[in-house]
Amino acid sequence: MAQSADKQQAQKASRFKKINTERVFYNTEKCKDKPLIGYLFSMIDVPSKNRPFQAFLIRTTEPTLGIDREGNIIDVPVGTDMLIVASHTLQQHLTRAAFAKSVYEISIQPTKKIPIGGGQTMWLYDIEVNQERVFDRSSFGVVAAIAQLPISSVASSKQLPPAATSEMPQVNEEDIPF
Repeated sequence: MAQSADKQQAQKASRFKKINTERVFYNTEKCKDKPLIGYLFSMIDVPSKNRPFQAFLIRTTEPTLGIDREGNIIDVPVGTDMLIVASHTLQQHLTRAAFAKSVYEISIQPTKKIPIGGGQTMWLYDIEVNQERVFDRSSFGVVAAIAQLPISSVASSKQLPPAATSEMPQVNEEDIPF
C-alpha cells in the first residue's frame, strides 16, 4: 500500500510543476540594509487582521532580507516571491509598471525615513530599473509553464498560447512605464 502511494506521488511530481504560494514580506524598517531587487509582477490586495492593504509582488533576482510569517528576519534567496507594502511613494513610481505589458527588473533601496507631520513618517527610496532585463509577461508563472508543454500532452494545440521566449520584446518608448 505504501509503495502504491509513493508511486502515485512520484507520478504526480513528474507531471506537475509546483507553484509557490508562500510569499515573504520585505519590511522596509527591518530589511533596509539590503535592497529588494527582482522582477516587478503586479500589485495585489493583501487581507489583514487590522485593515487590508496593497503590496507589490516581486520575484527576487538577488538575495535579500525578508520577514517570515512568525516575524523573523530571514535571508531570502534568488527566485523567491516577495511582497513590499505599496506605500504612497512606491505607488507613485511603480503602479504603471506593475500592470505593463512587460515585466521589468527593478531595485528598491530604502534610503531615509522622514517626518511628514502629525507624528507620521515616510520612507524615501532609491528606485532603479534595469532596462536590459525586460521580458514579456508570458515568460513567467503558469502561462510560461503551460507554454512549454509538448503539444501531445494536451487535447488540442489550439488550447495553448505560443511558447514563451526569453528574447527581448520590441518596446515602444510610450510602453515604458518609467
